[in-house]
Amino acid sequence: MTEVNEREADLLRVGRWLQSWSAQLSSEVCGIGVDLEEVVRWEGPLRLEALFTPAERRYCEGKARPARHYAGLWCAKEAAFKALSGKITVNLRELEVVHTADGAPKIKFLTPVGNVKPLQLHISITHTSTLAAAVALYTHQL
Repeated sequence: MTEVNEREADLLRVGRWLQSWSAQLSSEVCGIGVDLEEVVRWEGPLRLEALFTPAERRYCEGKARPARHYAGLWCAKEAAFKALSGKITVNLRELEVVHTADGAPKIKFLTPVGNVKPLQLHISITHTSTLAAAVALYTHQL
């Protein structure tokens, strides 16, 4: 499979996931964000401390292929930022990707988000050997 076909397949999978998942929500969708990164951009020497929290760096460095996970976490932050844009003022450095006990990713806000409706930010991250992608869905209860 060529790199372009692999990208298209990843985007189609993300789109199908979003359609099936959003149909089941009992919430109002306030924002959607998507991001796609090439894993190779996260290999080699980078200033990771400027982009990721110590906990995020420990998580990625504990994996067999850290670059895939750095790319995935970055996509999650970018997707969350895009989903929140125009609704909540937030800086990428104020977002941390954490994982639940079962491994599901969640966004943790490192600073207060202000007076907003009850915030639910749903995140999904995926990666292949060459690409990472994430989708963020910002909702509030109906």
